[in-house]
Amino acid sequence: MATVYAGSSDCRVGSGGRGTWSAARSTGGVFNNTNSDYQFGIYNIYTGGRGVAQFFNVRSFFGFNLSGLSGTVSSATLSIYAKNLGTNDDPEATVHLKEATSVPTGTSGFTNCFSSGTTFGTALGSTTTHGLQYHDATILPAGITAINSQIGSGTFAVAAVGHFDNANSALSLGGDFVKIHIYYSESGGTSNDPKLTLTFAGGYTHTVLGVAGSSIASVNGVAVASIGKVNGVD
Repeated sequence: MATVYAGSSDCRVGSGGRGTWSAARSTGGVFNNTNSDYQFGIYNIYTGGRGVAQFFNVRSFFGFNLSGLSGTVSSATLSIYAKNLGTNDDPEATVHLKEATSVPTGTSGFTNCFSSGTTFGTALGSTTTHGLQYHDATILPAGITAINSQIGSGTFAVAAVGHFDNANSALSLGGDFVKIHIYYSESGGTSNDPKLTLTFAGGYTHTVLGVAGSSIASVNGVAVASIGKVNGVD
């Protein structure tokens, strides 16, 4: 098992005030990668201010350097130290995690959560954020594949988005909204840094006499995790 903390490039990118929901999802206007934490780390709202109603959308991004690791990941959990400050209901309190093309370095990276057009990258998992503490998201199978593609070579980039952003659903003026307090790697130490916990497959994983390795618990009383070879075969 290995724990990898988000690098110092983690950041938030926001739309700024936009006249349409479409623009609030596709156009970046505000960037910061130095905050230790931010109460608007994930933000979806339609609100009137100075006589003009505007949409606001903020996403947070994290990068996990996996280049120094080896092996095959079998399961993973992404943990974010966060608290819901918006509408007190599960949908609005939920952080949705997507694979990003890279961690943004400016406002142009606002759309790095999209794989094409306004289609999100691989869905990695989600977690609700009631209470200020670590909230864990179990990484989905497609996310495990994405992680394994970066093991030993690259950085696993993750975007954290809100409920209305995830659903591409325009908010109502004065209605329910998303506001989630997010902690970043700059918070000092690692006690509340975003982190990725990886479990690696171990032992002999190939088919033996037509039985898949995943279905074999032991051979002659020896646990699979302790077996490197069978009859000299890796």
